[in-house]
Amino acid sequence: MPGRYLAEHSDHSMTKKRSFWDKFWRDNNGKIVIGQKPNVFFGAWILLTVFSFFVATGPGNLLFQTGKLSLFIWAILEITRGVNYFRKLYGLVVLGLICRSVL
Repeated sequence: MPGRYLAEHSDHSMTKKRSFWDKFWRDNNGKIVIGQKPNVFFGAWILLTVFSFFVATGPGNLLFQTGKLSLFIWAILEITRGVNYFRKLYGLVVLGLICRSVL
């Protein structure tokens, strides 16, 4: 019976526990994830930071600080929605570096 097999198979996969090592490096699909395509906030940080070097002091500083805010938002999103523990830790480290640079 196909329905019964699928139910048994899905129950087995639901009870299988992942090791800490797997949770650290792999996403929920079992793929190792270290880097990903940048989201909007990470891309904004890169662009704003680069543009800030080519603009006069006042507006350049505003671009740089806005870029830092974008990176802060990216780090918070990575901590809360990262696909594995490595990505969450990466967001935490970046957030720590941002806070350290502000203080």
